Amino acid sequence: VCSSDLYEGALWTVGFDGKDRQRVTPKPSDNGRPFVGSLAWSRDGRLAWISSSHNTISLEILTPGGQRSSFSLRGLDAGNLAWSPDGHSLAFTASPPEGPSDVYTISDKGTNVRRLTHGIGASSVSWR
Repeated sequence: VCSSDLYEGALWTVGFDGKDRQRVTPKPSDNGRPFVGSLAWSRDGRLAWISSSHNTISLEILTPGGQRSSFSLRGLDAGNLAWSPDGHSLAFTASPPEGPSDVYTISDKGTNVRRLTHGIGASSVSWR
């Protein structure tokens, strides 16, 4: 994986030999440049990341087979992803409009967004 293409903020997959380069994220439109960040690998080989384009922040998940899912994180400025040990959830930090960042979880299907903390100013997450 090659993240944050110098000029386009893109995410690419690249073979071990440097060949087979494939763009994962779409090319930016004329209206703005996307942001790709906070990459996290699951134990089963899925790649998750946070993307932002045109004031829309999303959680993106790519399977080893190339299937991609995108889930909107409306109203949250998210980052710092970590997969749960069982691979069914992700934890992340996010800043809601009304205060400092907190810890949230979301299922790998994009459902059950839960805010776990309130007003702590979280800067990282990990599972134990």
